[in-house]
Amino acid sequence: MLIADGNLVAVKLWQEGAYRRVYEGIQPTGIKVKMPAQVILFISKGKVKEFWAVVDYLSFYQKLGLELRAKDVKM
Repeated sequence: MLIADGNLVAVKLWQEGAYRRVYEGIQPTGIKVKMPAQVILFISKGKVKEFWAVVDYLSFYQKLGLELRAKDVKM
């Protein structure tokens, strides 16, 4: 999905691929991974001057089979 208003463009997208290489020390499994993201672009004179992205890494890591835990949490 893409929405534009003036110099701002918002994009909702999905990144897809098969997990085939070592990533952060995690051995590849070959499973297909689909990760959602949202990006906001600031356009000036026909060029992207700034962008902000929000990517769902939590679901990505869960799809790789990782168990996420808090380490050394002090309250």
